[in-house]
Amino acid sequence: MTRSAGRGWWRYLWALLALAALAVGCSAPEDDAEDAGGAGSETTSDSSTPADADPVAAASERLAPWIEGTSRPPPDDGPPAVGDAEIYVVSCGQLLESCSVLVDGVMEGAEAIGWDATLFDTGLDFTKAGDAVRQAMAAGADGAIVVGVDCQHFTGALDEAQAADFPVIVLNGFDCDVTSEGAEPARFAAQVDFTPEGGDPVQGAYDFASAKADWAIVETDANLQVINLVQDDLLAMTLLGEGFQMGVDQCGSCEVVDTVSFSTTDLLDGTFPQKVATAIVQHPEANAVNFPYSAAISLGLAGLADAGRDDLLVLGAEGFPSQYELLADGTIDMVMAFDTAWTGWAAIDTLNRVLDGAETVDEGVGYQLVTAEDMAGATDYEGPFDYRAVYSGVWGI
Repeated sequence: MTRSAGRGWWRYLWALLALAALAVGCSAPEDDAEDAGGAGSETTSDSSTPADADPVAAASERLAPWIEGTSRPPPDDGPPAVGDAEIYVVSCGQLLESCSVLVDGVMEGAEAIGWDATLFDTGLDFTKAGDAVRQAMAAGADGAIVVGVDCQHFTGALDEAQAADFPVIVLNGFDCDVTSEGAEPARFAAQVDFTPEGGDPVQGAYDFASAKADWAIVETDANLQVINLVQDDLLAMTLLGEGFQMGVDQCGSCEVVDTVSFSTTDLLDGTFPQKVATAIVQHPEANAVNFPYSAAISLGLAGLADAGRDDLLVLGAEGFPSQYELLADGTIDMVMAFDTAWTGWAAIDTLNRVLDGAETVDEGVGYQLVTAEDMAGATDYEGPFDYRAVYSGVWGI
């Protein structure tokens, strides 16, 4: 059973930025970390290929685990389902694909485990996440899952939740200790974990972005001349920009011909497409452009069109149905695909562990670098594991 609460849109587009947080958490497989550039490697994204090495062969080797896919199996042990739980699912903004598709997975998982889930839509006003938490506590709910909203937007409500021993977990968002660089304490009961054991989320972000550079190095036969679009006012986006630069630096014959910095304000006031077009026009030698995340692509398409270049490699980011459509029609050339529904089931598993008093674990979700040929026209991506069956077995349903 599901209910809906808290409707009403806010006009700003902050939640278009949400999915980059997943890139920070989902990194290369632990088994491949040392050799192929996964989390745990200290040299994958910050060291150049030796001068006598073949840069295409080196990039292909680093890229291999991303072509195969970085997901690990979902956890096959854990507590059974907590019975008759009532939860709130707090969305960053249901009008946006980057929020709604993750929420859909959470709601699907809640129904599967037998929980009563109330959907609260912040309508992109992130402070309303605090209203949702307070409403959940007042309603006698057992916990809440917040999707795509960072801790700093509703610290007061999270402090109240902690004092009341009311668990609030976050999917695709950062805790206050991260957003404040250690100045504030962590406030969420847990973050849905997609980091392999021993992995470093920051290195995971670097590796995610560096893998895109490796793909472009291979595609251009080590002659990559790329425009790197970097958002400079949000931590996750800055990490992705740095990681892509590190990846390009591993190819001695490749170059970032321009780093175009942009901010959230540029996305909101329409400046961003102009920046994209200007950079492309000013750099006729460029043969590729890197977008850091899917929402930037959606907002930057006008700039690509205005520049009048249809010969550029356009590097996409995390996969959503809209991005697979752009991939199919040739607007973009690659996507980092991931199973969006799996992330929702993983959030339910994480909250179930918290309610049971068990430790949270790596839920296994990763990425696979895909092209139009790989997707063959599909507008959805299914991961390599039957996570629904695994979770159902763990939960005893």
